[in-house]
Amino acid sequence: MRRTLIPLVLTLVLVFAVAQVAAAAWGQGFGGRGIGAVGWTNLAQELEITAEQFTQIQELQRQHFTRTNEIQNQLRQTRQELRMQRWNPDADPARVQAQIGKIAELRDQLRQEVARYRAELRVILTEEQLAKWAELRRGGPCPKPGGPLTGTPRGQGGPWQ
Repeated sequence: MRRTLIPLVLTLVLVFAVAQVAAAAWGQGFGGRGIGAVGWTNLAQELEITAEQFTQIQELQRQHFTRTNEIQNQLRQTRQELRMQRWNPDADPARVQAQIGKIAELRDQLRQEVARYRAELRVILTEEQLAKWAELRRGGPCPKPGGPLTGTPRGQGGPWQ
């Protein structure tokens, strides 16, 4: 039995390794939207942004990342503290509820920052650029009447605006 099991395991490992290499070659696997080799798009070129728009967007992103990184760090730390309480036999229920409340507050802050970023980006881009961006993101015309920077985040409720 053992002699037949070893070749089977080696075969399975080889098959999975080949599948991983093939997936990586096609840009599949890990990464967010537009991060893979196949899905990455240079929006500056596709939207034909001007030098002035480039400067404005770079500054907007710098400010946005600075603000969101601070919130994300606080969120990560609070979530870690909450996870630690799950295994603490002497966990204080009031402290746990406070941490849960803080997590909700930080998530709301992140949503507000994203809404702020999108609103400011809408001011920088032209209507034609927004329409083109919608097509690039969705693979066709944007189904949202207000364009790609409107709607709700993953059905969570509340407008992005």
